Amino acid sequence: MSIIAVLALIDVLCAYEVFDLHRSMTSVLIVEAAGGCLAMVCLFRMRHHFSMIIREQEAIYREQAQGFRCDEVTGALARAPLIADCEEALRDRQTGFGYFLHIDLDYLKQINDSYGHAKGDVALRHAANIAKAVAPSAIFGRLGGDEFAMLVAEQPHSEALSFANRYLAQLSMTVWHENQPMNLSASIGVALVLPEIASFDELVHRADLALYESKRNGKAQATLFEVEMMRDHRHTRLIERELRAAILLNELELAYQPLFDGNQEMVGCEALVRWRHSLRGVIPPSDFIPVAERSVLIDLLGEWVLRRACRDMKAFPNLCFNVNFSPNQFKRDNVVAMVEAVLAESGIPAERLVVEITESTAMSDRADVKARLNSLRELGVKIALDDFGAGFSGFAYLQAFPVDIIKIDRAFVSKLGATAASDVMVTALVSVAHAFDVKVVAEGIETESQLELGKLAGADVFQGFFLSRPLSLAGIEALYSARLGSNLLPRSKAKCKALQDVV
Repeated sequence: MSIIAVLALIDVLCAYEVFDLHRSMTSVLIVEAAGGCLAMVCLFRMRHHFSMIIREQEAIYREQAQGFRCDEVTGALARAPLIADCEEALRDRQTGFGYFLHIDLDYLKQINDSYGHAKGDVALRHAANIAKAVAPSAIFGRLGGDEFAMLVAEQPHSEALSFANRYLAQLSMTVWHENQPMNLSASIGVALVLPEIASFDELVHRADLALYESKRNGKAQATLFEVEMMRDHRHTRLIERELRAAILLNELELAYQPLFDGNQEMVGCEALVRWRHSLRGVIPPSDFIPVAERSVLIDLLGEWVLRRACRDMKAFPNLCFNVNFSPNQFKRDNVVAMVEAVLAESGIPAERLVVEITESTAMSDRADVKARLNSLRELGVKIALDDFGAGFSGFAYLQAFPVDIIKIDRAFVSKLGATAASDVMVTALVSVAHAFDVKVVAEGIETESQLELGKLAGADVFQGFFLSRPLSLAGIEALYSARLGSNLLPRSKAKCKALQDVV
């Protein structure tokens, strides 16, 4: 009964003189009873109202808590609750069994850049759905970006790698989005849950090292952590620290491998970085360049090489010079500005610089990478595609990609004269390149026969140990002086070797 209803009842009773508040004690008692009822009704209604508010608020809190726990794109656990749940599972484990997977979706950035983030979100959701399907009881969540993690508890160690490969097999099945096929892959690092692992961080660290091995070996695969990886990791960190110091302290040096035309006249050279460590001696580029490429050191190293090459080449105004650029350098917004600034500071015309790129740079679907290459060409810089034909690169790139020069892979050159098919292949490569106004360098020339056959195939420029090994700057000066003095370089390997000052 509401307040209004009680007051209305009293008015009715008064109107019909059922009671009189001024003269009847009974009337007073009735009013008091009505007031008590009114109070009881009010209390009951208030209690009911507040109960509803509390229940609604609790529902909101539960919904918010669930939202905070879950990644909004994939529905998997978000990073913080994922880590918390994994840490709790490790603390409460009953045995040492189980394994942890660090999953990195391959090429998600290219999908986002090429097709938009909506398609990238489809890829993420598909990766998450596969994980939930193959291991519904596992702790699974998104670490961020293209990375996921999964803790499979109380399972035999022997099944860890086969489980990861089963996930990859399911993931690789074609996904259709808006009537377009999408093929996905992932790189996975697997770490076993062992009794001696004291923290979740240690488990993640081991899985990260295994993940790096998967990426280094070509992606789209799973790798199980091994103790050797820990030692390799420490060695890598040591190389990284010492390389940083070597760059800053100017302790690196450049060697130059000459490039010759069909008359064996030097027309250019390729800059090759060398590291003479004070204690370890010469450290091969294969040891330190991959370390640099995995960090920001590749930017420092790349700029150092370009600056030193520009400084050295000022003495040889008629020579072009090639500088190798890493794929990661072309992902940087400032790469074109850096090249332009270094050329301006050194006074070297842009037309003398040849930027050598790898096939992975050429295959990039990123519009910004192609735009930067085009910007360099607009400056006058020439673009050379190294190791042409070694992988997926083919004739289509000559039309679709902004290159001025191709360097035929030494695998083709080494077979010149060995089989008719190799000779035909090189001749065809040269003919098609020339049709697109692209010059051809035959690299890896190691015999006189290869040189002559390369000329017959129509190659424009030649490079290889038969003509010259990499030289110090003094060696280049000797060759350049000989060119100016006689306008003809030594034609035999024996004569050329006397000038080489090999490094």
